Amino acid sequence: MPGANAKVEGALIEETPVGSSNGRLILGPDGFFDEVPFDPDRLDLYIDSFGIRTELGAEAADAGDAA
Repeated sequence: MPGANAKVEGALIEETPVGSSNGRLILGPDGFFDEVPFDPDRLDLYIDSFGIRTELGAEAADAGDAA
């Protein structure tokens, strides 16, 4: 079993041994297609990194003002 239950995703670029309670555990590279790491403790920063979401949010707010 892994010694931790959460980690930053997309940050490993090579095989990395990690602590485990029984035997060995090696995590492989886990990069995403967009090369943006995902940190579950900083979800707001990950969401904000998608410019299209920010732009759509602004457009939706503007459209609501026009109505």
